[in-house]
Order: sequence, then C-alpha cells, then structure tokens
Amino acid sequence: MNIYGATPIEDIVLGIQERLYYLSLYNDNIKRVNPDGIFSSSTEESILSFQHFYGLDENGRVDFDTFTMLTEEYRKESIKNGKSAPIFPFYRQLSYNSASIGEYFDLVLFLQIMLNTISIGYDFPAVNEDGIYGAETASAIARFQAINGLRSNGVTDIHTWNALSDAYAKYLS
Repeated sequence: MNIYGATPIEDIVLGIQERLYYLSLYNDNIKRVNPDGIFSSSTEESILSFQHFYGLDENGRVDFDTFTMLTEEYRKESIKNGKSAPIFPFYRQLSYNSASIGEYFDLVLFLQIMLNTISIGYDFPAVNEDGIYGAETASAIARFQAINGLRSNGVTDIHTWNALSDAYAKYLS
C-alpha cells in the first residue's frame, strides 16, 4: 500500500459526493447526488444547493470556502450521529471501529501527524510518522486519552479519534 501517493481525482470527487449525499439525508435543502466519482451536472447541482443553503459563493465548484464548510458540516453531522470525524483538510475518517498496535494504513499516518502537531501542548514526545501503529503511537494515544478523561488503553477508538481531531482542528485555527 502506498500511503504517500497522490489521491486520484475520482476518489476526491467520490469523497465530496459522499459528504454531500450524507448531508442531504439530514437536510432537504441539499440536492441528493449519487456518489459515483464522476463530476457530472448532478454533482454540480448538489454543490450549488449546498453553497446556496450555507450562503457561499454559488459557483458549482468546490473552492476553499465550500470545501471548508462541507468538511465542517459533515464533521458535525458525523459526530452527532456517532461516526468518527474526518480530519481537516483531508476528507478521510476512521473507517474501522478502532486502530491499535500492529496496524498500518494511511489513517495511522494522519493520526501520527495529529499527535505530533499537538504533542507540545499535551506533554508527550513526538512519534515516528511511518503509518505503523507501534508502541510509541499507543503510548502517546494513552497519554492523550488520560489527559482528556477518556479510557486510557492506547487504542484509538471513535471517541479518541474525535477528541484528537478536535484538538488538532483547534491547534490549526
């Protein structure tokens, strides 16, 4: 698995469509789009309805403001419905119930980047950014969990993921 490679445009479009679709389930003002990875007129119409509802420049493109609002609204709705929060500015989120020692995939790398970004404020050492959930990543997660009143077991579950992504988002703002 190449965790450092570029994301194909179809995957980016699919990610945007999936978020628009998900939000349309809870907001009738957003036109529903079929997530297929193809930027079609129905995708543009869904983006336009999203932009209109949120008072953004209605251009049918996913510019920075639209992407930021789409990510934030999807994040809010995901957390409200018990899902893991996506990491800004990425559109991925924890797709399994947890991540723990021995696992390796691109979201472990994002997890490590988030940990390193906030490590100074949370008084734990930086971890190796290699995409492998090792002992040092588990130790940093356990420390983060303890500081945030979560069950301190070194396993990144949805509650830990959401707390970490919140801390990371606050750090970036």
